[in-house]
Amino acid sequence: MRYRKKHVHVRSAALCLSLALATSFAAPALANTKKELDSTLQAIDEARDRQSRLAGELEALTSNLSEIQSKTVKLADEIQKNEADLRDKENALSVLQKQMQAKQNEYHAQEKQHIALVKSMVHLSRTPRMAFVAQPASLPEVLRTGKVLEMTSEAVQQKANELSIQIQELAKLQTKIHQNRESIIKKQHALMDKRETLSKELVRREAMHRQLDKDYSREKEKIGNLSKKSSSLKELLASLERERKTLAGIGIPQAKPSPPGKPGSRSAKKPVVGDILQKYGSKSKSGESLKGVVLQTAANAQVVSPANGEVVFTGPFLEYGPMVIVRHDDGVHTLLAGLNQIQTDIGQRVLVGEPLGVMGVATDAKKLYVEVRKGSKPVDPTPWIGNFNIAQR
Repeated sequence: MRYRKKHVHVRSAALCLSLALATSFAAPALANTKKELDSTLQAIDEARDRQSRLAGELEALTSNLSEIQSKTVKLADEIQKNEADLRDKENALSVLQKQMQAKQNEYHAQEKQHIALVKSMVHLSRTPRMAFVAQPASLPEVLRTGKVLEMTSEAVQQKANELSIQIQELAKLQTKIHQNRESIIKKQHALMDKRETLSKELVRREAMHRQLDKDYSREKEKIGNLSKKSSSLKELLASLERERKTLAGIGIPQAKPSPPGKPGSRSAKKPVVGDILQKYGSKSKSGESLKGVVLQTAANAQVVSPANGEVVFTGPFLEYGPMVIVRHDDGVHTLLAGLNQIQTDIGQRVLVGEPLGVMGVATDAKKLYVEVRKGSKPVDPTPWIGNFNIAQR
């Protein structure tokens, strides 16, 4: 009996020792698990805060980008107006130069006659009056001759004065137009410099936008992974932490995309300042009907988007050379080929009048090919790009 009691005490002591040992081993494991959960939940909160901050920064950056786009549109419009003004003044100057040349030709054609008449009048002025009396002609004839010479002298002098005045006026006007043209060129250069500055800023902003978008996606993925990890930890701790509530789903704030412009907004904004060199449907060098129009532009002419849309292609393509294709909000595609410099990227949202590129300087580099496709078929681009004058050949 005494042995049994002793045995019972031993078993009880062993059981207590086992429980104590089990508890001592379980406590650290539970503490570690709680610590890991707290760490995970804290990481989720931090990721959520960072995600919210990134969304706010992305929205602010998008607003800045929209403002910069508006500025580039305004600058491009001012540049094109200057280009048009400069072209008009150059055309006016060309007309004046032709008129002046015609006047000069007329003056030089009569110059020999003027010189001959002047010499005759000088000779007559040096002839003694008695010599006229000694002439075999009658006195009335002599008087008539003198009168004719006098009238001729006055007419020649008047004509010479008129031509001289006209040439002087044309020369002054030419100088004035030349000065105005130089002033416009300087203003255009200033605007080009400003546009270049804004373009650099736009590139920097877009790079930041892409980086933020990249961080945003990475943070979104991180939150997703942390949420999955949290779910598995909750299952592990369910029996020990019954008082904890199930973690709520993580809400990911969505950043606003770049403003696309009004859907279906379609204005006939001319993509460039120039004249039509080849009409739509005219015969090309290969004998085929032209599917677009060829525009004669000035050197370094600014090319802009004729309407709101998205750039879907940039770069060289077959015989078209460097080109940009814009898909507009109405589903129509505009192809602009022959650019010397491309100022946009694939996937970029562009506003009506926003810069797409710049033409070149050489004769062949000043020809912009514009083609408009509705669906898959080319159509007359005039309703989409506006009317142009026929280029002077």
